[in-house]
Amino acid sequence: MSDPTVNSLLAVSDGLFLVFDESGELCDWNQTVVERTAADPESLSTMTPGDIVADEDADTMQDAIEALDETERTTVETVLVTDAGARRHYEFTLQQLTEADGEPTYGAIGRDITERKRAQQEREAIFDRMSDGVFAVDTGWHITYANAFGATVLSEAMGRELTADEIEGCHLWEEIPEAVDTVFYDNYHEAMATQEPVTFEEYYEPLDIWFDVRAYPSETGLSVYLYDITERYRNQAAVERRERILREMHEIIADHDRGFQDQVESLLELGRNVLETTYGTLSRIDGEEYHFEIVASDDDSIQSGDVGTLSATNCERVASTEETVVLGDVARDAPDQTDRVGFTDWGISCYIGAPVYVADGVYGTFCFYDTDPRDGEFSTWEQTIVDLMSRWVSYELQRQRATEQLEAKTERLEAKNEQLEQFAEMVSHDLRNPQKSSLAGCKTPTKPAARTPSIAVSTPSIG
Repeated sequence: MSDPTVNSLLAVSDGLFLVFDESGELCDWNQTVVERTAADPESLSTMTPGDIVADEDADTMQDAIEALDETERTTVETVLVTDAGARRHYEFTLQQLTEADGEPTYGAIGRDITERKRAQQEREAIFDRMSDGVFAVDTGWHITYANAFGATVLSEAMGRELTADEIEGCHLWEEIPEAVDTVFYDNYHEAMATQEPVTFEEYYEPLDIWFDVRAYPSETGLSVYLYDITERYRNQAAVERRERILREMHEIIADHDRGFQDQVESLLELGRNVLETTYGTLSRIDGEEYHFEIVASDDDSIQSGDVGTLSATNCERVASTEETVVLGDVARDAPDQTDRVGFTDWGISCYIGAPVYVADGVYGTFCFYDTDPRDGEFSTWEQTIVDLMSRWVSYELQRQRATEQLEAKTERLEAKNEQLEQFAEMVSHDLRNPQKSSLAGCKTPTKPAARTPSIAVSTPSIG
Protein backbone atom coordinates (compact mmCIF):
# COMPACT_ATOMS: atom_id res chain seq x y z
CA MET A 1 0.00 0.00 0.00
CA SER A 2 1.20 3.47 -0.80
CA ASP A 3 -0.91 5.23 1.79
CA PRO A 4 1.55 6.60 4.39
CA THR A 5 -0.98 6.19 7.24
CA VAL A 6 -1.44 2.55 6.45
CA ASN A 7 2.26 1.96 6.06
CA SER A 8 2.89 3.53 9.46
CA LEU A 9 0.25 1.34 11.09
CA LEU A 10 1.75 -1.74 9.45
CA ALA A 11 5.18 -0.83 10.78
CA VAL A 12 4.29 -0.16 14.40
CA SER A 13 1.47 -2.62 14.94
CA ASP A 14 2.36 -5.55 17.18
CA GLY A 15 -0.99 -7.16 16.56
CA LEU A 16 -2.80 -8.26 13.48
CA PHE A 17 -3.41 -5.57 10.88
CA LEU A 18 -5.85 -6.00 8.05
CA VAL A 19 -6.90 -3.62 5.30
CA PHE A 20 -10.04 -4.39 3.35
CA ASP A 21 -12.18 -2.65 0.79
CA GLU A 22 -15.89 -1.94 0.68
CA SER A 23 -16.61 -5.47 -0.57
CA GLY A 24 -14.85 -6.86 2.47
CA GLU A 25 -11.90 -8.44 0.63
CA LEU A 26 -8.45 -7.99 2.09
CA CYS A 27 -6.23 -5.46 0.38
CA ASP A 28 -3.23 -5.70 2.67
CA TRP A 29 -2.00 -7.21 5.91
CA ASN A 30 1.08 -7.22 8.07
CA GLN A 31 3.50 -10.07 8.71
CA THR A 32 1.90 -10.89 12.03
CA VAL A 33 -1.18 -12.12 10.17
CA VAL A 34 0.96 -14.63 8.34
CA GLU A 35 2.82 -15.70 11.47
CA ARG A 36 -0.09 -16.00 13.91
CA THR A 37 -3.03 -17.25 11.87
CA ALA A 38 -3.78 -20.46 10.05
CA ALA A 39 -4.55 -18.52 6.85
CA ASP A 40 -2.67 -19.55 3.71
CA PRO A 41 -0.54 -16.54 2.67
CA GLU A 42 -1.27 -17.30 -0.96
CA SER A 43 -5.03 -17.07 -0.35
CA LEU A 44 -5.13 -13.97 1.83
CA SER A 45 -5.93 -11.66 -1.09
CA THR A 46 -9.19 -13.53 -1.67
CA MET A 47 -10.20 -13.67 1.99
CA THR A 48 -12.20 -11.37 4.25
CA PRO A 49 -11.64 -10.54 7.93
CA GLY A 50 -14.38 -13.04 8.71
CA ASP A 51 -12.21 -15.80 7.19
CA ILE A 52 -9.38 -14.98 9.57
CA VAL A 53 -11.36 -15.64 12.76
CA ALA A 54 -12.94 -18.88 14.02
CA ASP A 55 -15.95 -20.10 12.08
CA GLU A 56 -18.39 -19.43 14.93
CA ASP A 57 -17.30 -15.76 15.00
CA ALA A 58 -17.40 -15.09 11.25
CA ASP A 59 -20.88 -13.59 11.43
CA THR A 60 -19.86 -11.46 14.40
CA MET A 61 -17.00 -10.00 12.39
CA GLN A 62 -19.23 -9.40 9.37
CA ASP A 63 -21.78 -7.59 11.54
CA ALA A 64 -19.02 -5.33 12.84
CA ILE A 65 -17.87 -4.53 9.29
CA GLU A 66 -21.41 -3.63 8.25
CA ALA A 67 -21.71 -1.38 11.31
CA LEU A 68 -18.95 0.81 9.84
CA ASP A 69 -21.53 2.28 7.48
CA GLU A 70 -23.06 4.07 10.47
CA THR A 71 -20.05 4.70 12.68
CA GLU A 72 -16.41 5.53 12.11
CA ARG A 73 -15.14 2.96 14.60
CA THR A 74 -16.35 -0.22 16.25
CA THR A 75 -14.85 -2.93 18.42
CA VAL A 76 -15.54 -6.65 18.42
CA GLU A 77 -14.16 -9.63 20.34
CA THR A 78 -13.58 -12.90 18.49
CA VAL A 79 -11.65 -16.15 18.69
CA LEU A 80 -8.83 -16.80 16.25
CA VAL A 81 -7.34 -20.24 15.46
CA THR A 82 -3.54 -20.32 14.99
CA ASP A 83 -1.67 -22.50 12.54
CA ALA A 84 -0.91 -24.83 15.45
CA GLY A 85 -4.63 -25.20 16.18
CA ALA A 86 -4.61 -23.11 19.34
CA ARG A 87 -7.57 -20.86 20.05
CA ARG A 88 -6.68 -17.28 20.98
CA HIS A 89 -8.97 -14.41 21.96
CA TYR A 90 -8.60 -11.24 19.91
CA GLU A 91 -10.17 -7.82 20.17
CA PHE A 92 -10.47 -6.10 16.78
CA THR A 93 -10.90 -2.37 16.38
CA LEU A 94 -12.36 -1.53 12.96
CA GLN A 95 -12.36 1.93 11.41
CA GLN A 96 -12.39 3.73 8.07
CA LEU A 97 -8.91 4.67 6.88
CA THR A 98 -8.84 6.60 3.59
CA GLU A 99 -10.65 6.86 0.36
CA ALA A 100 -8.76 5.71 -2.73
CA ASP A 101 -10.22 6.61 -6.11
CA GLY A 102 -13.46 7.54 -4.36
CA GLU A 103 -13.78 4.17 -2.70
CA PRO A 104 -13.24 3.88 1.07
CA THR A 105 -10.81 1.43 2.62
CA TYR A 106 -11.01 0.05 6.11
CA GLY A 107 -8.57 -1.20 8.67
CA ALA A 108 -8.84 -3.76 11.46
CA ILE A 109 -6.27 -3.98 14.23
CA GLY A 110 -6.44 -7.15 16.30
CA ARG A 111 -4.91 -7.41 19.77
CA ASP A 112 -4.37 -10.70 21.54
CA ILE A 113 -6.44 -10.53 24.74
CA THR A 114 -6.23 -14.22 25.62
CA GLU A 115 -4.54 -13.61 28.99
CA ARG A 116 -6.99 -10.86 29.82
CA LYS A 117 -9.89 -13.10 28.91
CA ARG A 118 -8.43 -15.95 30.96
CA ALA A 119 -8.10 -13.66 33.99
CA GLN A 120 -11.61 -12.38 33.40
CA GLN A 121 -12.99 -15.92 33.15
CA GLU A 122 -11.20 -16.85 36.37
CA ARG A 123 -12.73 -13.85 38.10
CA GLU A 124 -16.13 -14.72 36.69
CA ALA A 125 -15.71 -18.31 37.85
CA ILE A 126 -14.96 -17.02 41.34
CA PHE A 127 -17.96 -14.70 41.20
CA ASP A 128 -20.17 -17.55 39.96
CA ARG A 129 -19.11 -19.65 42.93
CA MET A 130 -20.11 -16.83 45.24
CA SER A 131 -23.47 -17.13 46.93
CA ASP A 132 -23.88 -13.37 46.55
CA GLY A 133 -24.87 -11.41 43.47
CA VAL A 134 -22.53 -9.33 41.36
CA PHE A 135 -23.43 -7.25 38.34
CA ALA A 136 -22.00 -4.25 36.52
CA VAL A 137 -23.46 -1.49 34.38
CA ASP A 138 -21.89 1.06 32.08
CA THR A 139 -22.44 4.81 32.33
CA GLY A 140 -25.62 4.43 30.27
CA TRP A 141 -27.01 1.90 32.80
CA HIS A 142 -26.68 -1.03 30.41
CA ILE A 143 -25.76 -4.29 32.15
CA THR A 144 -22.27 -5.37 31.13
CA TYR A 145 -21.83 -8.36 33.44
CA ALA A 146 -23.70 -10.52 35.94
CA ASN A 147 -22.57 -13.60 37.83
CA ALA A 148 -24.88 -16.58 38.34
CA PHE A 149 -26.71 -15.26 41.40
CA GLY A 150 -26.66 -11.71 40.07
CA ALA A 151 -28.31 -12.94 36.86
CA THR A 152 -30.91 -14.80 38.93
CA VAL A 153 -31.72 -11.70 40.97
CA LEU A 154 -31.93 -9.46 37.91
CA SER A 155 -33.97 -11.89 35.81
CA GLU A 156 -36.45 -12.43 38.66
CA ALA A 157 -36.73 -8.67 39.09
CA MET A 158 -37.31 -8.35 35.35
CA GLY A 159 -40.01 -10.99 35.53
CA ARG A 160 -38.53 -13.30 32.91
CA GLU A 161 -35.97 -16.07 32.77
CA LEU A 162 -32.70 -14.85 31.30
CA THR A 163 -29.18 -16.21 31.32
CA ALA A 164 -26.20 -14.09 32.27
CA ASP A 165 -25.36 -13.67 28.58
CA GLU A 166 -28.91 -12.64 27.71
CA ILE A 167 -28.98 -10.08 30.50
CA GLU A 168 -25.88 -8.33 29.22
CA GLY A 169 -26.88 -5.26 27.25
CA CYS A 170 -30.25 -4.84 28.99
CA HIS A 171 -31.01 -1.37 30.35
CA LEU A 172 -31.30 -1.69 34.11
CA TRP A 173 -34.10 0.81 34.75
CA GLU A 174 -36.08 0.09 31.58
CA GLU A 175 -36.15 -3.60 32.42
CA ILE A 176 -36.96 -3.00 36.12
CA PRO A 177 -39.10 0.17 36.12
CA GLU A 178 -40.51 -0.54 39.59
CA ALA A 179 -37.02 0.02 41.01
CA VAL A 180 -36.97 3.63 39.80
CA ASP A 181 -37.15 6.16 42.64
CA THR A 182 -36.35 3.49 45.21
CA VAL A 183 -33.41 3.43 47.63
CA PHE A 184 -31.52 1.32 45.07
CA TYR A 185 -32.07 3.88 42.31
CA ASP A 186 -31.09 6.85 44.48
CA ASN A 187 -27.93 5.26 45.85
CA TYR A 188 -26.72 3.92 42.51
CA HIS A 189 -27.13 7.36 40.95
CA GLU A 190 -25.39 9.01 43.90
CA ALA A 191 -22.42 6.66 43.53
CA MET A 192 -22.23 7.30 39.79
CA ALA A 193 -22.48 11.07 40.22
CA THR A 194 -20.02 11.44 43.10
CA GLN A 195 -17.67 8.61 42.09
CA GLU A 196 -17.75 7.54 45.72
CA PRO A 197 -18.72 4.02 46.90
CA VAL A 198 -22.05 3.63 48.70
CA THR A 199 -23.16 0.94 51.14
CA PHE A 200 -26.69 0.37 52.38
CA GLU A 201 -29.18 -2.29 53.48
CA GLU A 202 -32.60 -2.45 51.89
CA TYR A 203 -35.57 -4.78 51.43
CA TYR A 204 -36.61 -5.53 47.85
CA GLU A 205 -40.29 -6.44 48.02
CA PRO A 206 -40.73 -8.02 44.55
CA LEU A 207 -38.18 -10.69 45.51
CA ASP A 208 -38.88 -10.72 49.26
CA ILE A 209 -35.14 -10.34 49.92
CA TRP A 210 -33.10 -8.12 52.21
CA PHE A 211 -29.85 -7.00 50.59
CA ASP A 212 -26.60 -5.60 51.91
CA VAL A 213 -25.63 -3.54 48.85
CA ARG A 214 -22.20 -2.18 48.00
CA ALA A 215 -21.81 -0.14 44.82
CA TYR A 216 -18.37 0.85 43.51
CA PRO A 217 -18.26 3.48 40.75
CA SER A 218 -15.63 3.98 38.05
CA GLU A 219 -15.27 6.10 34.95
CA THR A 220 -16.78 3.30 32.88
CA GLY A 221 -19.75 2.49 35.08
CA LEU A 222 -20.78 0.87 38.35
CA SER A 223 -20.05 -2.50 39.97
CA VAL A 224 -22.70 -3.72 42.41
CA TYR A 225 -22.35 -6.44 45.01
CA LEU A 226 -25.56 -7.83 46.50
CA TYR A 227 -25.27 -9.79 49.74
CA ASP A 228 -28.43 -11.66 50.66
CA ILE A 229 -28.97 -10.94 54.36
CA THR A 230 -32.59 -12.09 54.44
CA GLU A 231 -31.80 -14.90 56.87
CA ARG A 232 -30.20 -12.44 59.27
CA TYR A 233 -33.25 -10.18 59.15
CA ARG A 234 -35.58 -13.15 59.55
CA ASN A 235 -33.61 -14.37 62.55
CA GLN A 236 -33.72 -10.87 64.02
CA ALA A 237 -37.46 -10.68 63.38
CA ALA A 238 -37.90 -14.13 64.96
CA VAL A 239 -35.98 -13.03 68.07
CA GLU A 240 -38.08 -9.87 68.35
CA ARG A 241 -41.26 -11.92 67.92
CA ARG A 242 -40.18 -14.35 70.63
CA GLU A 243 -39.37 -11.50 72.98
CA ARG A 244 -42.79 -9.99 72.30
CA ILE A 245 -44.53 -13.31 72.99
CA LEU A 246 -42.60 -13.77 76.23
CA ARG A 247 -43.54 -10.22 77.29
CA GLU A 248 -47.19 -10.95 76.58
CA MET A 249 -46.98 -14.17 78.61
CA HIS A 250 -45.38 -12.32 81.50
CA GLU A 251 -48.02 -9.59 81.40
CA ILE A 252 -50.76 -12.24 81.57
CA ILE A 253 -49.35 -14.29 84.45
CA ALA A 254 -48.07 -11.26 86.40
CA ASP A 255 -51.48 -9.55 86.44
CA HIS A 256 -52.68 -10.64 89.87
CA ASP A 257 -55.90 -8.66 89.51
CA ARG A 258 -57.11 -11.16 86.91
CA GLY A 259 -58.67 -14.44 87.92
CA PHE A 260 -57.06 -17.78 87.11
CA GLN A 261 -59.62 -18.64 84.43
CA ASP A 262 -59.16 -15.29 82.73
CA GLN A 263 -55.39 -15.77 82.73
CA VAL A 264 -55.63 -19.29 81.29
CA GLU A 265 -58.04 -18.14 78.58
CA SER A 266 -55.56 -15.42 77.59
CA LEU A 267 -52.68 -17.92 77.50
CA LEU A 268 -54.73 -20.24 75.30
CA GLU A 269 -55.55 -17.41 72.92
CA LEU A 270 -51.90 -16.38 72.79
CA GLY A 271 -50.87 -19.97 72.15
CA ARG A 272 -53.42 -20.39 69.36
CA ASN A 273 -52.05 -17.31 67.62
CA VAL A 274 -48.44 -18.39 68.00
CA LEU A 275 -49.06 -21.99 66.91
CA GLU A 276 -51.76 -21.12 64.37
CA THR A 277 -54.21 -23.71 65.67
CA THR A 278 -57.99 -23.57 65.99
CA TYR A 279 -58.26 -25.05 69.49
CA GLY A 280 -56.53 -24.61 72.83
CA THR A 281 -57.55 -26.51 75.97
CA LEU A 282 -56.79 -26.92 79.66
CA SER A 283 -58.08 -30.34 80.61
CA ARG A 284 -58.51 -32.33 83.82
CA ILE A 285 -58.21 -36.09 83.85
CA ASP A 286 -60.37 -38.06 86.25
CA GLY A 287 -59.90 -41.77 85.73
CA GLU A 288 -61.13 -42.48 82.20
CA GLU A 289 -62.95 -39.19 81.97
CA TYR A 290 -61.46 -36.23 80.11
CA HIS A 291 -62.87 -32.91 81.34
CA PHE A 292 -62.56 -29.83 79.12
CA GLU A 293 -62.08 -27.26 81.88
CA ILE A 294 -61.17 -24.17 79.83
CA VAL A 295 -61.45 -24.03 76.03
CA ALA A 296 -60.42 -21.39 73.49
CA SER A 297 -61.61 -21.90 69.91
CA ASP A 298 -63.15 -20.26 66.87
CA ASP A 299 -66.32 -22.36 67.13
CA ASP A 300 -68.47 -24.03 69.78
CA SER A 301 -67.85 -27.64 68.76
CA ILE A 302 -65.99 -28.07 72.06
CA GLN A 303 -66.93 -26.06 75.13
CA SER A 304 -65.76 -25.70 78.68
CA GLY A 305 -67.46 -28.30 80.85
CA ASP A 306 -67.68 -30.98 78.14
CA VAL A 307 -66.58 -34.46 79.19
CA GLY A 308 -65.07 -37.06 76.89
CA THR A 309 -63.31 -40.39 77.08
CA LEU A 310 -59.59 -40.10 77.81
CA SER A 311 -58.64 -42.95 75.47
CA ALA A 312 -60.20 -41.07 72.55
CA THR A 313 -57.69 -38.22 72.85
CA ASN A 314 -53.98 -37.71 72.24
CA CYS A 315 -53.86 -36.37 75.78
CA GLU A 316 -53.98 -39.97 77.03
CA ARG A 317 -50.49 -40.40 75.59
CA VAL A 318 -49.34 -37.23 77.37
CA ALA A 319 -50.73 -38.48 80.69
CA SER A 320 -49.29 -42.01 80.35
CA THR A 321 -45.80 -40.87 79.32
CA GLU A 322 -45.82 -37.66 81.39
CA GLU A 323 -44.05 -35.99 78.46
CA THR A 324 -44.91 -33.36 75.88
CA VAL A 325 -46.41 -34.92 72.73
CA VAL A 326 -45.76 -33.19 69.41
CA LEU A 327 -47.56 -34.28 66.23
CA GLY A 328 -47.41 -31.94 63.26
CA ASP A 329 -49.39 -34.47 61.23
CA VAL A 330 -50.95 -37.34 63.18
CA ALA A 331 -51.24 -39.58 60.11
CA ARG A 332 -47.60 -38.93 59.19
CA ASP A 333 -45.96 -38.77 62.62
CA ALA A 334 -48.05 -41.27 64.61
CA PRO A 335 -50.06 -43.57 62.32
CA ASP A 336 -50.76 -45.84 65.31
CA GLN A 337 -52.85 -42.99 66.79
CA THR A 338 -55.21 -42.69 63.82
CA ASP A 339 -57.70 -45.19 65.28
CA ARG A 340 -58.55 -42.80 68.13
CA VAL A 341 -61.92 -41.11 68.03
CA GLY A 342 -60.14 -37.77 68.20
CA PHE A 343 -58.75 -38.49 64.74
CA THR A 344 -61.55 -40.49 63.16
CA ASP A 345 -64.55 -38.50 64.46
CA TRP A 346 -63.20 -35.14 65.59
CA GLY A 347 -60.67 -34.87 62.78
CA ILE A 348 -57.77 -33.77 64.99
CA SER A 349 -54.84 -33.87 62.55
CA CYS A 350 -52.14 -31.93 64.41
CA TYR A 351 -51.54 -31.78 68.14
CA ILE A 352 -49.11 -30.44 70.72
CA GLY A 353 -49.73 -30.90 74.43
CA ALA A 354 -47.81 -30.89 77.71
CA PRO A 355 -48.73 -32.46 81.07
CA VAL A 356 -50.06 -30.36 83.93
CA TYR A 357 -49.02 -31.54 87.40
CA VAL A 358 -50.54 -31.04 90.82
CA ALA A 359 -48.64 -32.51 93.76
CA ASP A 360 -46.95 -35.67 92.45
CA GLY A 361 -49.54 -36.63 89.88
CA VAL A 362 -50.77 -35.60 86.41
CA TYR A 363 -53.72 -33.25 86.77
CA GLY A 364 -54.42 -33.01 83.03
CA THR A 365 -52.98 -31.40 79.91
CA PHE A 366 -52.40 -28.00 78.36
CA CYS A 367 -52.72 -28.55 74.63
CA PHE A 368 -53.38 -27.09 71.19
CA TYR A 369 -54.73 -28.87 68.12
CA ASP A 370 -56.28 -28.41 64.70
CA THR A 371 -58.12 -30.33 62.02
CA ASP A 372 -55.54 -29.37 59.38
CA PRO A 373 -52.12 -31.05 59.45
CA ARG A 374 -48.99 -28.91 59.40
CA ASP A 375 -46.54 -29.05 56.52
CA GLY A 376 -43.71 -29.50 58.99
CA GLU A 377 -43.18 -30.15 62.66
CA PHE A 378 -43.79 -27.76 65.53
CA SER A 379 -40.50 -25.98 66.14
CA THR A 380 -38.42 -26.32 69.29
CA TRP A 381 -39.41 -22.75 70.17
CA GLU A 382 -43.12 -23.59 69.83
CA GLN A 383 -42.66 -26.63 72.07
CA THR A 384 -40.91 -24.41 74.61
CA ILE A 385 -43.86 -22.00 74.65
CA VAL A 386 -46.32 -24.83 75.40
CA ASP A 387 -44.03 -26.23 78.10
CA LEU A 388 -43.68 -22.81 79.77
CA MET A 389 -47.44 -22.30 79.77
CA SER A 390 -48.15 -25.75 81.18
CA ARG A 391 -45.57 -25.27 83.93
CA TRP A 392 -47.14 -21.99 85.01
CA VAL A 393 -50.59 -23.60 85.05
CA SER A 394 -49.16 -26.48 87.12
CA TYR A 395 -47.58 -24.02 89.54
CA GLU A 396 -50.75 -21.96 89.83
CA LEU A 397 -53.00 -24.99 90.42
CA GLN A 398 -50.57 -26.31 93.03
CA ARG A 399 -50.48 -22.89 94.68
CA GLN A 400 -54.27 -22.76 94.73
CA ARG A 401 -54.46 -26.21 96.26
CA ALA A 402 -51.86 -25.30 98.87
CA THR A 403 -53.72 -22.07 99.58
CA GLU A 404 -57.02 -23.95 99.99
CA GLN A 405 -55.39 -26.48 102.32
CA LEU A 406 -53.79 -23.70 104.33
CA GLU A 407 -57.09 -21.84 104.54
CA ALA A 408 -58.87 -25.00 105.73
CA LYS A 409 -56.19 -25.60 108.34
CA THR A 410 -56.38 -21.98 109.40
CA GLU A 411 -60.15 -22.26 109.80
CA ARG A 412 -59.76 -25.34 111.98
CA LEU A 413 -57.15 -23.61 114.09
CA GLU A 414 -59.32 -20.52 114.40
CA ALA A 415 -62.25 -22.72 115.55
CA LYS A 416 -60.06 -24.39 118.17
CA ASN A 417 -58.72 -21.05 119.30
CA GLU A 418 -62.26 -19.76 119.62
CA GLN A 419 -63.21 -22.75 121.81
CA LEU A 420 -60.14 -22.24 123.98
CA GLU A 421 -60.90 -18.56 124.33
CA GLN A 422 -64.48 -19.37 125.42
CA PHE A 423 -63.23 -21.87 128.01
CA ALA A 424 -60.60 -19.47 129.31
CA GLU A 425 -63.23 -16.78 129.60
CA MET A 426 -65.48 -19.06 131.68
CA VAL A 427 -62.61 -20.00 133.97
CA SER A 428 -61.69 -16.37 134.46
CA HIS A 429 -65.30 -15.50 135.24
CA ASP A 430 -65.63 -18.26 137.85
CA LEU A 431 -62.45 -17.23 139.54
CA ARG A 432 -63.78 -13.72 139.86
CA ASN A 433 -67.23 -14.85 141.03
CA PRO A 434 -66.90 -18.07 143.08
CA GLN A 435 -70.55 -17.90 144.33
CA LYS A 436 -71.82 -17.79 140.74
CA SER A 437 -69.77 -20.51 139.19
CA SER A 438 -70.90 -21.56 135.80
CA LEU A 439 -68.50 -24.45 135.36
CA ALA A 440 -70.31 -27.53 134.21
CA GLY A 441 -73.55 -25.77 135.29
CA CYS A 442 -73.17 -26.98 138.97
CA LYS A 443 -72.36 -25.37 142.33
CA THR A 444 -69.34 -26.56 144.22
CA PRO A 445 -70.52 -28.55 147.36
CA THR A 446 -69.61 -26.89 150.64
CA LYS A 447 -68.02 -28.73 153.53
CA PRO A 448 -70.23 -28.97 156.72
CA ALA A 449 -69.18 -26.63 159.54
CA ALA A 450 -67.28 -28.28 162.45
CA ARG A 451 -69.22 -28.72 165.65
CA THR A 452 -67.82 -27.61 169.04
CA PRO A 453 -68.00 -30.56 171.50
CA SER A 454 -70.16 -29.85 174.52
CA ILE A 455 -68.66 -30.58 178.01
CA ALA A 456 -70.87 -31.17 180.98
CA VAL A 457 -69.63 -29.40 184.12
CA SER A 458 -71.09 -30.22 187.55
CA THR A 459 -71.51 -27.27 189.82
CA PRO A 460 -71.37 -28.25 193.46
CA SER A 461 -74.32 -27.20 195.52
CA ILE A 462 -73.75 -24.85 198.44
CA GLY A 463 -75.44 -26.05 201.36
